Amino acid sequence: MIAVSNLVFQALVLILVVLAQHQGATSTTIGMMLGIYSGGGLIGALAASRLHRHFKPKIPRGTRPLALSSLSYHSLPCAGCARSLRR
Repeated sequence: MIAVSNLVFQALVLILVVLAQHQGATSTTIGMMLGIYSGGGLIGALAASRLHRHFKPKIPRGTRPLALSSLSYHSLPCAGCARSLRR
């Protein structure tokens, strides 16, 4: 599941680069855009453990594996997952 989400996010980055290039952005602008994107990911990764200590999710007993699997999917809505949760 995580491998698929990594593929999707990398495809989105590629689409952003192609669209920026199509609209006439210079290579410097595209490089700065990717640098800001990567910097945000790095800051998020460094802040995650500290934020997790302060804001622990309250997960009902017995649903922990389901909650962890949905969190690891970058919290993207999934119609198929939503249907299976209603059963």
